[in-house]
Amino acid sequence: MIGNVFLNGRFIPAAQAQVSIFDRGWMYGDGLFETLRVANGKPFQWDLHWDRLSRGLEFLQLRAPFSSIDLRQAAEELSRINGISEGVLRLAVSRGVGPRGYSPRGAEHPTWVMTLAAFSQKPNGAESGSPSQWRLVTSRQIRLQPGALASMKTANRLPQILARREAEEAGVEEALVCNVAGQVAEASSGNVFWIREGRLFTPPIESGGLPGIARSTIVGLASSLGVPVSEVTVRPDDLLPVEGMFISLSTYGVIEVVGLDGTQLRCHPLTRQLWQSWEALVAAETSGKM
Repeated sequence: MIGNVFLNGRFIPAAQAQVSIFDRGWMYGDGLFETLRVANGKPFQWDLHWDRLSRGLEFLQLRAPFSSIDLRQAAEELSRINGISEGVLRLAVSRGVGPRGYSPRGAEHPTWVMTLAAFSQKPNGAESGSPSQWRLVTSRQIRLQPGALASMKTANRLPQILARREAEEAGVEEALVCNVAGQVAEASSGNVFWIREGRLFTPPIESGGLPGIARSTIVGLASSLGVPVSEVTVRPDDLLPVEGMFISLSTYGVIEVVGLDGTQLRCHPLTRQLWQSWEALVAAETSGKM
């Protein structure tokens, strides 16, 4: 249950928060969002998420009436008043209310919303001391198109929603999504990595996946461990014989992939090592020890 939310500069009970049915975010998906992990009452990697959001705002020509510092403080206040020190923060921006039609002219007042929800389960199987494990199915319906919009978290996530529905219908946790050429782009909720001969691989961003913040963080963590990382174009069948595979995402960090399209995948100790490095980074940044 979400207690209070941040709506256009005010903290109000979630039950009282209202957005117009003529808001372009509702009507057309005309907006952006970022999802962040909160630990120790602080948003993790706030500056990186704000930078990506700012690039999207500039591309969509949306006005930002709040500074990064203002919203970060608001996020921490949201954690305090809701009593949630560990959870998921969602910052969403829409173009706001405007005249009917596709033209954005006349929509001059964007809608800004932040919500914070507690984790339904601890991140990455923290109780067991190892990353959570998911099974994947390759989406047969969705094909991503590389381009400028693929580099932003736009409010229209219908391809990801439909891919996740395919996963649920298949009885697994997540879907692998390819581009129009049939090459692996990403999972519906994060970026994909795999391990061969002690090396780490991931699809190039040009394949159509989101340039994830967790993705770049994992690349940096791997480098600090002396693990080479390469960008390689692959198809789903190429991943079946790999030595290990995982998904990176900002909320849970590292999720180990143990199955793909009905084939059981091997587990590799590097996945757990990178998860441990991620969790240590979260703890250090949000506890102020960096």
